[in-house]
Amino acid sequence: MKKIVLFGSDTFLGKAIIKVAEGSNQKIIPIPTNNAKRIDMIALILGEIRPDIAINTVQARGGILYMKKYPGEIFYQNASFGIEFMEQLRLYNVPKVVNILSNCCYPDNITIPFEEEDFWKGLPESNVMAQAMSLRNLAVQAVSYRRQYGMQTANLVITAIYGEGDAFDEENAQVIPAMITKFCRAVRNKENTVTLWGTGNATREFLYVEDAAKGVIEASMQYDGEEVLNIASGIEITIRELANIIAEICDYRGQIIWNTSMPEGIQRKCLSNKKIKSLFNFTPSISLEEGITRTVQWYKKNIEDV
Repeated sequence: MKKIVLFGSDTFLGKAIIKVAEGSNQKIIPIPTNNAKRIDMIALILGEIRPDIAINTVQARGGILYMKKYPGEIFYQNASFGIEFMEQLRLYNVPKVVNILSNCCYPDNITIPFEEEDFWKGLPESNVMAQAMSLRNLAVQAVSYRRQYGMQTANLVITAIYGEGDAFDEENAQVIPAMITKFCRAVRNKENTVTLWGTGNATREFLYVEDAAKGVIEASMQYDGEEVLNIASGIEITIRELANIIAEICDYRGQIIWNTSMPEGIQRKCLSNKKIKSLFNFTPSISLEEGITRTVQWYKKNIEDV
């Protein structure tokens, strides 16, 4: 059995990878983010464990508000960590690296669904430029190390993930947890209106976090190539439709007001899952409605902790 080290085991995706791996008898050695961000600790860990595969889930994560507020911090943290992380893998002769990239890395002017071959055909949307370009740097470095040093690479582009244990605070919450928070709060406080950003006409795609984790583990074991690989559901939905689903699951019966003066990002975003289906027969096992129901139930049980 290959020795796999997961850097960022306490991240939202990292926790799901550990959980899924335990259920599949695949041993993964967890390294929490605080240790993963220390170069001396990375060197110590790699020297002691000598892994076959290193998975990197350490990156900034948040919604549009977070991306607009902290672009310099996001770029510096992602870029500086990625450069040093990859170099340590090279120095300790780790055979394979698996980097987790975001769907925001894709250009904002390509056709739907986003195909892997289109990854480099333009610049990302301006509101997420810092996050996108810092992660693109990581992909470039991995491919460069592949070409010069023979390192095996899997740069995985994950679509928007959600599920139990996600970030629900206003600044860091992404679309689904942000809506769950607003609708559940409105129900508790007996409010008749909920205001959401944008027009509701933009489209997005979502993947339950444990399905994403399964895709990461599968790709870590089987994928090796210069081209990025999407891990996605391939199902596009408007934000308005999503809001109606979440409102119903949260038992909210009031009015939804769309604040069109606020940003909603790129108008359409949906990744193709054709390649990963052909390679591993990857198909998400949890529907959007079921995944949101599970997430809402978790939120209600843990509301005081988030």
